[in-house]
Amino acid sequence: MIVVGVDGSRAALAAAGWAAREAALRGDALNLVHAMPAWPLEISERDRYAEVGHWMREGATSMLDAALERVRQEDLRVAARTHLVGGDPRAVLIEAAADAGLLVVGSRGRGDVAGLLLGSVSHSLLHHATCPLVVTPARVSS
Repeated sequence: MIVVGVDGSRAALAAAGWAAREAALRGDALNLVHAMPAWPLEISERDRYAEVGHWMREGATSMLDAALERVRQEDLRVAARTHLVGGDPRAVLIEAAADAGLLVVGSRGRGDVAGLLLGSVSHSLLHHATCPLVVTPARVSS
């Protein structure tokens, strides 16, 4: 199984496409994972912040749907599933990839420091991932 971190960035979509091609070569399944704060996933409809939580869940689901569409554009018939998980992205991806053969993330996400070569999540995963890690640039050639 290959795990891909998805955050809605151009780099994450490129990572999803690259991972789809790699999954096809390996005959592996693909798990697209997006981490978000846990509270919108746990909030009840009766909570006074229910509308905000619903809006956040919809946004996260849209990011996963876009990544799944990017995988399908490769037309490789790779088995792909999406996962919306509450928690810190670093911890969520490390846990999601605990039994994976490969973890794939984009070089930079949606953070404020666009000049960095690596974002904080990809940098952290370089030091803590328990499986092989691929960090793709925002644009990956076919």
